[in-house]
Amino acid sequence: MSTLISRDDYDRKEEVKEYRYYEKCEPKHPLPKKILLECEGPSSFMTFTSEGHGFIASSVEIDTTCLSRPKTKLEFSSVVSFNGIEGTEFPFEVRLRFELVKVCDNKEEIICDTQIYERIINVRFDNTVLNAPLILTDTFSFIFCECNTSPGCCQYFVRVISELISTDSGSNNVTATVSNGRISILASEC
Repeated sequence: MSTLISRDDYDRKEEVKEYRYYEKCEPKHPLPKKILLECEGPSSFMTFTSEGHGFIASSVEIDTTCLSRPKTKLEFSSVVSFNGIEGTEFPFEVRLRFELVKVCDNKEEIICDTQIYERIINVRFDNTVLNAPLILTDTFSFIFCECNTSPGCCQYFVRVISELISTDSGSNNVTATVSNGRISILASEC
């Protein structure tokens, strides 16, 4: 024989079940730690047509004064588009330097990490020239970790510098565009 139970009684039984489930849950770490998360969405973009130019792809600021011996994990990602126009002679190459820079408490810049993006196109088509426009798009990302840093207010940013934008003939038919730079940083106590 079945019995009808009211909606309130059913809800109370579900709450008790849920409470009993969480009651059995034991923390994996004996003492929870303070954690901070900061992130910044896409900022500007830049198209490189020659060497020696640079811009800030993304930046984020974090204040770790409330943490004891903070450790940080920073993640950066971006989109790099490589373009060659019709008639460009082979081979051609693009090399970009991504520098992770930290400035704490308005002091001097410290380069924490350097990553290189490089794309070399060394394919020979008819007449050794590009017969149609070429567009290649890559994601470029990296992760950086730092332990036992001094607490304080720090700004992290990724500076992109064009090291090489070349073709065989020296003409300016190749470009690289860096866009959609995103950065996030997670800090916790050691």
